[in-house]
Amino acid sequence: MASSNFDFLKHHDELLVRLAQTAEACFVSDPNTTLIKMRQLGEELARTIASRLGVASGSDVKQIDLLRELDNTLRLDQQIKDAFHSLRKLGNCAAHDLTSSNHRDALKALQLGHALAMWFHLQFAVQRPWALKPRLS
Repeated sequence: MASSNFDFLKHHDELLVRLAQTAEACFVSDPNTTLIKMRQLGEELARTIASRLGVASGSDVKQIDLLRELDNTLRLDQQIKDAFHSLRKLGNCAAHDLTSSNHRDALKALQLGHALAMWFHLQFAVQRPWALKPRLS
């Protein structure tokens, strides 16, 4: 697949990259798939964060409940919470009503998904100098 706006996710998980790249590739021909894949990206980002924090995120945990638990643990910024929930809602509409999908919503989902993925990358991959622990000899 050609270069993607989500290539930075390769540092984390191939599934994240695959979901995002598929969403991008389908944008023109199938905005419905873009919306569904962006929802799945949001779900997978939440599960990945949960696993790193030791928060339960099994298949029996609903996305809305997982997001609430992540917010309780991390005290998420309102914009981050809104992005997760917008992806969830847009994806739900696309999954349950094939006629609801349009390019405007798909573009919005791609933009939100990219912003959320970048936030995730900056929070969980970039080494922050203040987070380094001194080595004791």
